[in-house]
Amino acid sequence: MFRRARSYIYLGAIFSFLAMSGSANSGDLTLTESISGGFRYDNNVRVQPEGQVSDEDFVTVISPQLQLASEHERIQLTGAYALSASFYFANPDLNNLAHSVNAGINMTLSPSTSLSFNDRIGYSRDSLEATLTGIQRERTSTLSNAFSVGFAHAFTARTSGSISLSDTMYRYESAAATTTTRTDSASVGIGFTATQRTSLFASYGFTNINYDTSTGVNNFLIHSLQAGFGYQISPSIQLNLSGGTVYTPTIATSRTDWIASGAITKSFERSSLNFGYVRNMTDTSGLVSELNIHDTYTLGVGHKLTDKVDIALEGNYSTNRTTPSSTLDLESYSAGISGSWRPYSWMTVSLGYNHFEQVSHGIIGSDFKRDNIFLNFTATRSRRL
Repeated sequence: MFRRARSYIYLGAIFSFLAMSGSANSGDLTLTESISGGFRYDNNVRVQPEGQVSDEDFVTVISPQLQLASEHERIQLTGAYALSASFYFANPDLNNLAHSVNAGINMTLSPSTSLSFNDRIGYSRDSLEATLTGIQRERTSTLSNAFSVGFAHAFTARTSGSISLSDTMYRYESAAATTTTRTDSASVGIGFTATQRTSLFASYGFTNINYDTSTGVNNFLIHSLQAGFGYQISPSIQLNLSGGTVYTPTIATSRTDWIASGAITKSFERSSLNFGYVRNMTDTSGLVSELNIHDTYTLGVGHKLTDKVDIALEGNYSTNRTTPSSTLDLESYSAGISGSWRPYSWMTVSLGYNHFEQVSHGIIGSDFKRDNIFLNFTATRSRRL
């Protein structure tokens, strides 16, 4: 399965580059090449639970990437391929390669209508952190594919509508079991600009989450309805709030719950401060075939020390709890500090530290801690073809 998936990734990359090259005569084609190299210290590379001996190691990471972009009058095409190679000093059995291919099309159908397509395929043998939930799990080989379609139309100068469709698949394969999680979603929304500082929106969404495991197939349906607003409190402060309800008819007792999101951003002359909260229903990163209520709080501070030096502080607290049972009940904390220096326009040097801690109150999942220190160098070049 994964050998075939890797072949598809390589073919997808070649197809993207050929397609972009073929369109060069009718638009501007830009090639962006970058390569990153660096070192990372990890004090728990095998993700051992608390109370067990954890392996610490130094990891060398090399990541080349190619990206093509073609600009036309009413269409933009993008294609990218990225490779990440990780080499462990004391645990060479953990050496791995990760691949990703991304292709996108953005079309302006008329001055008031746009249509977009995006597809991303990824493969990795190092699945330590899920994309949406923040759950860190044991190492598995992971194949992922995310395809989305977006349509937007401005009915008037103040009213707009949108439709989005997406299909996301994660296949986790380990020595113990293979789990495939597939999420199909559709949503329709409407937005209204009430004043120069206030915007309103409402949306309805439908989601189908499917778990395919060695013990069987489980399917969950989710209907969601939410509304919200954005308000420019001052030229430097932006507030966004939304709330709504979700209905899950496929659970034995048909459950109704609430969802919400909020964010406030403050900009200073050389700094920024943001705080956010999100509550929604997601999958469980393949850990158990149930619906997951996910809550996360984020805090970020950024500061520009000089024109070439930036520093950032980030914190995150999240909970994941399955419904209707609490088979999975996890709390996770993460905090980090990082800085970047651009000695040249084509070069960036990054240095940072991150601490992650997970606490399990349910049957599934484990308690563990991880600390990472990294040093990374990135060189980038863009040119017209």
